[in-house]
Amino acid sequence: MHALASSRRPAYPPNPLIRPASLESHDDPLAFVTRPPLHESPQERQARLRAEHDARLHSEAIDAKLSLERDQIRRRKAAGEVKLLLLGQAESGKSTLQKQFQFLYAPHSINNERTSWRAVIFLNIIRSIKVVFDAVFLNLDLREQAHSNQRRPASSTSNISDDVIRLDMINIKARLEPFLQFEDRLASQLIGGIQLSSATPKKGFYVRSGWQWNLPHRSDRSHTDITNLGRPSTTELDEMTEPILGILIECGGEIHTLRTHAFVQRLIQSRKLKLDEWSDYFLVNIRRIATPNYMPTDSDILRARVQTMGISEHQFTVSQNGVGAGSSLPWLLYDVGGSRGQRHTWAPFFEDATAVIFMAPISAFDQYLDEDYRVNRVQDSLELFGQIVENELLRDVHMVLFFNKADILAKKLEQGVEVTRYITSYGTRPNTYHEVCAYFKEHFMKMCTRADKKHAEAKAAKLAGKGYIHSSSSTQIHRPGAMKNASSSKQSNANGKDNINGKKDVNGKEREKDGPKEEYKRALFTHFTSMVDTKSTQKIIVAVHDSLLRESLKHAKLL
Repeated sequence: MHALASSRRPAYPPNPLIRPASLESHDDPLAFVTRPPLHESPQERQARLRAEHDARLHSEAIDAKLSLERDQIRRRKAAGEVKLLLLGQAESGKSTLQKQFQFLYAPHSINNERTSWRAVIFLNIIRSIKVVFDAVFLNLDLREQAHSNQRRPASSTSNISDDVIRLDMINIKARLEPFLQFEDRLASQLIGGIQLSSATPKKGFYVRSGWQWNLPHRSDRSHTDITNLGRPSTTELDEMTEPILGILIECGGEIHTLRTHAFVQRLIQSRKLKLDEWSDYFLVNIRRIATPNYMPTDSDILRARVQTMGISEHQFTVSQNGVGAGSSLPWLLYDVGGSRGQRHTWAPFFEDATAVIFMAPISAFDQYLDEDYRVNRVQDSLELFGQIVENELLRDVHMVLFFNKADILAKKLEQGVEVTRYITSYGTRPNTYHEVCAYFKEHFMKMCTRADKKHAEAKAAKLAGKGYIHSSSSTQIHRPGAMKNASSSKQSNANGKDNINGKKDVNGKEREKDGPKEEYKRALFTHFTSMVDTKSTQKIIVAVHDSLLRESLKHAKLL
């Protein structure tokens, strides 16, 4: 009775602006929206029905496309497809690793692109030269200002030397101007006419995926004979870079003079001029590059610096035996943009991922983000890794951690650069390669351990409704009746004495068994790497392939 009484309409005059309610509207709240308009003419009805038909066809087409994509994903998974994500901050080495994958599993693809890399290399050289000149003139201005602030007149021999250095640099720059003026032309061709506000003389510019094939080139470029890289025919050369190469040949001697100038050497040694590894590489090798019919070598391509905007996909067919004969599996490799403004585009690619290779450039301990000069790059990389391993979509993926640019880290430490000056938490630890690597690895592993604990707690919460009891302080999931030792386990975790594997405390003692339990264990593999070292990197890639194969066999209950 009460329910019926509450549904009785109120007794007040109906609002003429509101359609009267019907029995349909009580059963279907959308009936008011979907019902035909009042006083609809035959022509209006025909137009409405036609629009509804078109909308229904469009919706069905979208559903069919989504269904097809799901079927394709299922078929690729059934065929053993590996979906590999390369993640990490900008300039961490992701694109260099992607090139190493190409060299190993699809060398023909990078051979077809070889000519296109000349434009990138020439632009890298121009930007490197400008970085050198900026540092030289800045330091000369600072020295001149320091002398002018002295009480005595500035008439020392050092001032005379500075005047000579300035004149030398002005003359060198003037002789290099014909080559430097190609910067805008090269950048415009690579970017495709798009001007980006993020482009800076120091850090360069962003290009879209597939930029290699957007450059003007001859129709037979793809048939380059890579057996004689030093002397390709003129028809194989990129039309755009041919005249630039001619100017570079004329300026090659001046570039060498600039790089070997005594003042530039002093700035490099005192770290007042910091050239990136790739930047200095091209300046040091300028005499080889500034030659007729120059064609980029594998080493040149690995070090060529170009920032890709968005996500680039690369497909490989990889033998189950790694490299060589045997049945093959399809691999999809995704190289992502690592700047803070592009990281929001990563999430859609997390679903169905097989593995993640996270690049952590540990040599960047003395560098800061371009987006925020207050944030240390190693600290940003650590926090980003924590976000990745905590992501629920990546909970069960195969995780590989590359501590990249270890060779550059070793050089910096040999030069006396102190880690504690930039990362105060390093404290008074020895400033040695072994100690620094161990310190960084420990912090990244702690991030993984913390993420494992959160994932275990989330899994326990899901199992709570099925008769399971969870100890929130432990990474273990306990079944009913198995709690007698839970307090001791809780105390061990509270004191922070669990190691990364979660099996023993710091004293090496086995934990007491407290009945049947499950532990969340992530497959994590770590390597200290240098992506420009082809031999060692390709060995690591093969090792990653083998570990991925073992994990897939485990999941299939074959191991």
